[in-house]
Amino acid sequence: MKILLHIDQTERWSAVQGNLINLANAKQNLRPDLDIEVVVTGEAIQQLVDNDDNRALKETLKKATDAGFVIAGCNNSLNRFKIAPEDLFSFVRVVPAGLIEVAEKENEGFAYVKP
Repeated sequence: MKILLHIDQTERWSAVQGNLINLANAKQNLRPDLDIEVVVTGEAIQQLVDNDDNRALKETLKKATDAGFVIAGCNNSLNRFKIAPEDLFSFVRVVPAGLIEVAEKENEGFAYVKP
C-alpha cells in the first residue's frame, strides 16, 4: 500500500506527526508493505529547517525516515521563503516542485491524504 501525505500549513504538523507515528507502528506490526511519502510545500516547509525550535518535529520525522518513509521538501517553497536546501534536516529529499511530486506519486498509485 502506498500513501502520500501532503502538508502545506504549519498548524497541520501535529496531525502529520500523529499520522506518521501510527503509520510507522502499522508498518512494523501489521503492514510491512506500507510505502509512505510526505510532501511538504508552502509555509510548512519552514518547520524543516534544522534548528532548536524544530527539534521535536525532527525527532518524529527522523523516526519516520528510519522506518523507510520519505520526507520530500518543495524547492519552490524553499525559494519562496528564502531557505537554502542545506539548512533543512539532513534526511529531507528536496524535489523541484512539490505539486508535481504529488501528481507523480498519484500516477504511481499512491493514495493522496491531506491531514
